[in-house]
Amino acid sequence: EPIIYRCEYFKSQTPFVSSDGKIAIHETFLSYLWIMSYCMWVLYDEAVAKPMQNYQAKQEVNKIDKELIEQTEELFQYGKSLIRVYSEWDKETLPNPEEYSKEEEFYIHRANGLFVFAANFILRHEFAHVEKEHTKSVQTRTVQNSERKEFEKEADERAIQLMLNGKDGENDKSIELGILIGLASMLYFRNSVYGGDHHPDT
Repeated sequence: EPIIYRCEYFKSQTPFVSSDGKIAIHETFLSYLWIMSYCMWVLYDEAVAKPMQNYQAKQEVNKIDKELIEQTEELFQYGKSLIRVYSEWDKETLPNPEEYSKEEEFYIHRANGLFVFAANFILRHEFAHVEKEHTKSVQTRTVQNSERKEFEKEADERAIQLMLNGKDGENDKSIELGILIGLASMLYFRNSVYGGDHHPDT
């Protein structure tokens, strides 16, 4: 099913905490998150960082893989489409973490690492809702929309704190990028920055 799909507990398959405190994270969303992890990394490296380094050096110090950029943009469009329409991942032509060649390993393996940190951030956000008893509050009393937005901000702050506590000097950039990807992956669910009744504006 697509991510925006009414399931048993909630109106979509984005991660959430059910009324009994169980965290749900669906397979389609995880596919989407891996795609965002891969695309944000590859498009930054190939279409932003390398051209900038060439420009600063006033010569071609990095070969830019235009074919990879086009392929990644196609994957990005597919990932965004999963929000509203489900279709099978074309693993023969589009990058993916299951079927890939030796030449594709460099970006796939790095995307896998970023995906783990992004998924950790999202899971910690949901865990924070349980830890701070937001779910219990929603179940036991009337919670205004403004308070729900505060719950989301608190959950983000707690998730960020938990992630940053895991820095060890070697994984610092991966943790920071995981947080960014986790947050940025939510940008594509609406046509505007409006967060709706329960979430802060993006």
